Amino acid sequence: MTASDGAVNGVFGWSVAVSGDTAVAGAPYATVGSNYLQGAAYVFVKPSSGWATTSAFDAKLTASDGPAGDLLGYSVAVSGDTVVSGAPSATAGFNFRQGAAYVFGPCPTATTPGRHPCIEPIEPAPPVPVKGRGP
Repeated sequence: MTASDGAVNGVFGWSVAVSGDTAVAGAPYATVGSNYLQGAAYVFVKPSSGWATTSAFDAKLTASDGPAGDLLGYSVAVSGDTVVSGAPSATAGFNFRQGAAYVFGPCPTATTPGRHPCIEPIEPAPPVPVKGRGP
């Protein structure tokens, strides 16, 4: 798998998780808009023809409040229709590089169970600080 919108040094595949027919790949160095190193996570759902070399992803997950340097996609996990992705360099409040974990779930308008026409952040929208990590 590759990302059809991938770029040099996006480090797609830095982290990978699989649950059933869903695979998620992190690209923590991806540029989002003009935000260098904001990062992203890509969701792939196994096509009916089976896994094959593909660059067609089902969803690209980004943090709407994520600035440059957050590194979303550094870690990823998936269970059913829920994806969690770590952004270890995210600033939380006044804590520079405290880190955060973003939780994404299926769109409420999803029409095909098990498919991801889009994945939206689960409320609350602000990142949940990662506790118990760091020095």
